[in-house]
Amino acid sequence: MDALLPRLHHLNYEKKRMAYSGRTTFYQIPIALDGDILDEAENIQQMQMVDDLLESAVGIVGTGVIKEGNFSIVTDTGSGYKVLLKPVSGNAIHGLLGSGLASSKSQVTWEGLYSGNFYYLYLRFTTNLYENSAAFTTTVRTTPVSSDNFNFLYMATLDLTGGSPVLDINPEGKVYAREFTTHIGTSVNPHTNYLTQTNLTVTGSISGNLNPTKSIWINQEDVLSTAPLITFNHVTSGAPLIRSLDELSFQDVRMSTKLSASGQTSFINGKTSLVGAINQNTAFTGIGVSGNTAAIAQNTADIAVNTSDITSNIGNIATNNANILSNATNINTNESNIFSNSVSITGNAANILINQASITGNAVSISGNAANVLINISGINAVSGQVDTNTSNLVIHQAQLLNTQQRVRALECAVFGCSSSSSSSSSSS
Repeated sequence: MDALLPRLHHLNYEKKRMAYSGRTTFYQIPIALDGDILDEAENIQQMQMVDDLLESAVGIVGTGVIKEGNFSIVTDTGSGYKVLLKPVSGNAIHGLLGSGLASSKSQVTWEGLYSGNFYYLYLRFTTNLYENSAAFTTTVRTTPVSSDNFNFLYMATLDLTGGSPVLDINPEGKVYAREFTTHIGTSVNPHTNYLTQTNLTVTGSISGNLNPTKSIWINQEDVLSTAPLITFNHVTSGAPLIRSLDELSFQDVRMSTKLSASGQTSFINGKTSLVGAINQNTAFTGIGVSGNTAAIAQNTADIAVNTSDITSNIGNIATNNANILSNATNINTNESNIFSNSVSITGNAANILINQASITGNAVSISGNAANVLINISGINAVSGQVDTNTSNLVIHQAQLLNTQQRVRALECAVFGCSSSSSSSSSSS
């Protein structure tokens, strides 16, 4: 009879076997309630649903640091450097590795690190990790592991290529699970209102969904910085640096000036469009910016030539001024000689005629210099003050010359007499 009891019990079990009567509210996981008989199939279904839900939740991150202790470096003692991760508040590491929990309250050590190399420090998944959260290993690589390989948890880098070791415990690409879950929870300001990012690569677009009273601000927060706020690195030859599907317009709020592709339309406070002014320049109508660029280049060359001409003209003016002063000195000397030699009127008459011819030649030279000054006036605006001064001096010297000529004629009259033929001859001279 006792031998039949197990068999009878099995028959009774088979007779009463049924699905669990209880279910969870959301995922409908089977729950055994009072009166239900434990069932293998129901238990497997129950645990498989829990396993699948855990995988779907944890698998989103795959690997990531939840909490970590303090890193330190042990100096090379002949067998290489060591990096230690010591516990803080109970844990050295608490995170996700291979979609499982990696957690240890003991010190974690990376060793065998030698000078001259750059190392990537990881925790590595083992098949026992799901049963024992501390059953992971440490590993170092000289090249990084792919970020989608969830069997490695990226922890730090160690640079031994320089004079002193450099340990970076926040290297680019290290995943912090709590930050990742924050992104999952919200797409609006997941890092509060500010995000500090060294490099940002956008493969799609940047959009501004703003109301009419707001705009996107780009601020230079370092008031002492002398570097430009934005630098464009144009790496594609032949492609435009900036392209606008509509009118591209920039406005300097302080200067009330717009920089846009429109024509010379009046904007705020009567300012005009700078680009439009260039494009609509009547001297380059139909040529556009490229034509203006060529024209600017030509103008630059012309300015260089004009600058050279101006420099040459300044030299000529200086020479002319010296000649004028020299001529004035000669005139004064001749005048003195005429008066001092008045007793030898007959002998000096020839000298008077020679001096008269010299004076006439100087007058012609002065007239030529005056013409050169007038020709060069348009090219020497930058030295207009000096030209004006020289012109005034020229007028003064011309007046002095005329005065001297009159005095010579008066002297001739005194010597030869002022007959009508002599006066006509003097006028011709």
